[in-house]
Amino acid sequence: MYKNIEKIFLLSDAQKGILYQHLAGADDIYTEIVCLKLSKCPDQEQLRLAWQKVVDNNQILRSYVQWERLSSPILVMMRHKTVSIELNQGSEDIDRVIQKERDKGIQIDQEALRLVLYSSEIEDTYMLMISHHIFLDGWSTGVVLNEWYRALQGEDIYKALDYDSYLQYLKDKDTSNCEEFWSQQLKNYSGVMHLPKERSLDNCRQLSKPVSDSLRSALSRAVERYGVTLSTLIQAVWAAFLSEYNESFVDFGLVSSGRQCGSRDFNQVAGLFINVYPFHLSVDRSLSVSEWVQQVNEVQVASLGNADMPFSAIKSKIGQNIREFNTLLVVENYPVNLQGLQDVELIRVSEDTHYDLVLQFHLYDHWQIKMLSNQTSKVDLSCSMQRFFELLHEFACCEPTIKFSSLCDSQNVLMKVYMPFDSEYIRQAIFRWVEGMGHNFTVSCADIRLLGGQEDIPEKAVSHIFVGLEYMLGGMLDLPRNARVFSAFVNRLEEYLRDRTDWTVFLYSLQGLYIYGIDKELERVLNEYYCQIEQMVVSYPQVNFLRLIDLPIFSKGREFFDFVAYQQANMPFQKEIFYDLAVLVCRQSWAAFYNEFKLLVLDCDNTLWKGICAEDGWSGIQVTREHAAF
Repeated sequence: MYKNIEKIFLLSDAQKGILYQHLAGADDIYTEIVCLKLSKCPDQEQLRLAWQKVVDNNQILRSYVQWERLSSPILVMMRHKTVSIELNQGSEDIDRVIQKERDKGIQIDQEALRLVLYSSEIEDTYMLMISHHIFLDGWSTGVVLNEWYRALQGEDIYKALDYDSYLQYLKDKDTSNCEEFWSQQLKNYSGVMHLPKERSLDNCRQLSKPVSDSLRSALSRAVERYGVTLSTLIQAVWAAFLSEYNESFVDFGLVSSGRQCGSRDFNQVAGLFINVYPFHLSVDRSLSVSEWVQQVNEVQVASLGNADMPFSAIKSKIGQNIREFNTLLVVENYPVNLQGLQDVELIRVSEDTHYDLVLQFHLYDHWQIKMLSNQTSKVDLSCSMQRFFELLHEFACCEPTIKFSSLCDSQNVLMKVYMPFDSEYIRQAIFRWVEGMGHNFTVSCADIRLLGGQEDIPEKAVSHIFVGLEYMLGGMLDLPRNARVFSAFVNRLEEYLRDRTDWTVFLYSLQGLYIYGIDKELERVLNEYYCQIEQMVVSYPQVNFLRLIDLPIFSKGREFFDFVAYQQANMPFQKEIFYDLAVLVCRQSWAAFYNEFKLLVLDCDNTLWKGICAEDGWSGIQVTREHAAF
């Protein structure tokens, strides 16, 4: 076996990242299947020999990955690999066959390619090419299939370079300049973007839509008008789409072909060349549309020059705390294109993703946009696709001098929460709720003593103010000082409300929930200022006032109070109470901005009346004394 080993290389950084996902149980995401329909029943040996030529011509197809009992994973390239084709027959639908093969997957520690020839009972014959993304990218899949078809026609296939030359190039490349660039470029980088969420449980995970000829022509004219490439214009539109759900920055991954390696031409070499690098942009809504496109272009040009450094290497060099982006943009992914090949029809390319949202813009004879999401993200693909097409059309047809903000309406809502005690519990609970909400909120929690001050005031914001004067006491016996504190707070609160007439404000009074004994004179002062606050907010129609003591969660007497937590961590209530308050805050915020309604259907048979409508009819229904009392 060892005599058959041609070369051994360490995995590239991109391959290491895929291997990590594979070992973490996400292998089926990277299993890729191309299904071809063969119009003529092929000679099986001729078919196998054609594939043998392809495997002999490509090192990566003769390779496998080893990682067990090794300090670093390696790619083992064999001198020779005998091709075999699995022969299957049956009556199953081809989609079902593809799913079975996806479930079966591929053993990357044994092979890089698996071939299946499936004959159905209706005399259709399909060729399935099963590979793994750790070996082949989308461009390489097209290279392999075109070589196979040429070999099937009896043509000679040969290439001067192979994948080992690329791995050697990566090994010798100096990335010190890249490290310096990314350490500066990724300041204020977040990575994880808010996205439009689908609340239903049956949301689709893939959606495709063709680009019309009229939009295609408009985009071509827009490229000339803005003086940028089509790829840059698409990036500008994608960044604009994300900016509607993210206030200050947009972050997403961009795919580079990875084949621009100095003077060497790797365009016809099969392997994993693509690299994903981060795109980070500050959102400035005061720009014109043209200025926005130019800003994207500047960032793209600078980032592309340092795109050879994979994101995993960026993390290891400049900080492990950098999170991976959850959205990906793929432009010119060179999908499998077999147009012009006789007797072969591309049926399906089966692919998946671990990102929350992927946009693929395929540029070939028929332009097409495809969106994918993972199993857990619950992204609303229908809404996302519709909005992206709207922005694409607006960028293509609008005047470049108009304001960017006139095209992109921010969907993000700032949620400010002010509390008179430690807000850690309620902050954690709010974040958990916001993650599952179908709309996007940026949450900020602060001490109520910091109410107001200098801050940017966005168009969409909701403020939740928990007023607890008892928790501001400087000392029980220092009545004059406490009165000054209360008076200053009331003035600051009124100034806050006066400056934010466009906000929605919820003010919650904690009066009556403080269980420690208070001097009668101090209690009188507290009641006076609580009453003053309650009278003041009447003058501000944007304020919704609520006394928490009237809520059912505080109806159990003193059980809600946590003496130990209050003394040690300034958290007076039990955790369950903070969770209930977080639910209240989130529901109030939701209701303030989104007109969504719930339909409650009650089955009242044998509950409000005696009898069953469907079986007894209206005449058989009786309302007894007991039912009337209920």
